[in-house]
Amino acid sequence: MDKLLGMIPVELINMVVNIPLQLQCKDTMFFNISPFGKFSLKSAWNHIREKFSVSLLYSSIWHKNIPLSYSVLAWRVIKNFLPVDNLMWNKGFSFPSKCQCCANIEDINHVFAYGECAYKVWNHFFGLANMDNNSVNNVSLAS
Repeated sequence: MDKLLGMIPVELINMVVNIPLQLQCKDTMFFNISPFGKFSLKSAWNHIREKFSVSLLYSSIWHKNIPLSYSVLAWRVIKNFLPVDNLMWNKGFSFPSKCQCCANIEDINHVFAYGECAYKVWNHFFGLANMDNNSVNNVSLAS
């Protein structure tokens, strides 16, 4: 006890010493963080990890019914991680840029939204959904 007095404040020692013990009961461990008091790696992980709000966009992309390769492509489009010409230029590559379908400069918006081929694809699917063709002009991908 004398060793404790030199390291821990007396008030704290008194609080611990005055805790009533029930010697007839068996000790049990209780993990305050989990709902039922039982420790699990999942409950510990959920306690320490940084939680972000759920993104409707990402939960739509990373869906169990969407093939992983499609999800990866959609994620790469949103994050500007595709090797289209204008992004390659920004990384120091130099070559003439030309869309495979027309003579315009290739960028993500051109390839997936506003290029001639992309426009036809969007028109087709907007038509299937009975949406106005002007909706194609509202498609926006990456900045």
